[in-house]
Parts: sequence; structure tokens; C-alpha cells
Amino acid sequence: MRYYHVLIPPGGTGREAVLVKEGFSWPALFFAPLWLAAKRMWRQMAVFAAWLFVAGLLTAWGFERAGGALAVLPFVLLGFEGNGLHAGVLQRRGWEEAGLVAGANLDEAELRLARAAAGEL
Repeated sequence: MRYYHVLIPPGGTGREAVLVKEGFSWPALFFAPLWLAAKRMWRQMAVFAAWLFVAGLLTAWGFERAGGALAVLPFVLLGFEGNGLHAGVLQRRGWEEAGLVAGANLDEAELRLARAAAGEL
């Protein structure tokens, strides 16, 4: 079972809820810049770009191992913490956490949320 945070936009209802998975994010690991852009996390993307710039500078200055390690680190960090970071960004934008919902996958979690909202559970 996977757990998903249920986040509701400011002034919205449960119909506009977004489910954010707890745990590791493979898309954030492999496609970090695209993942950040898709989630509209612009500040985090700027920090990510600055981090990679510093890693590039270290590599250019002859510190290849340090630059390489520093270049890989933000991808790994986003893989582990990306979903929590996304939920936090939404909450800072005024979204409210309505609870958790469990499911084997996103579709099942959405179905459980819809059933709970309809009072079937």
C-alpha cells in the first residue's frame, strides 16, 4: 500500500484535490528539471540550477570527483525528498492538507477518496 497526502486548493472543494505520494519519486530522480517544472517549483529549480553550476565550476577547476559527486547529489535528494517538498510547496501556497488516503496505486487511492467523499466508506 502507498499513502497519498490529500491537498485541497484554497477555496476549493474535494473535487479539485491533488494526491501527493509519500516516499521515493523515480521521476524526480531521473528527470529532475522537468519534474520541477511540471510541479511549478521555480525556486527549487533555481537552487537546482545553481547547485549544478557550482558542480560544473568545480569540475572545470580540476576537482572532477567533487564536481561529479556534487552534480549527482541533487538528483538523489530530489528522489528521496521530492514528494514531500512538493506537498510543502503546495501548503505554502495556501493548499490545505485534508488527510491521507491509501491505495495500491494512484487510481485506487483516488477511488477510495471519491468513495469517502460520497460517504460510502
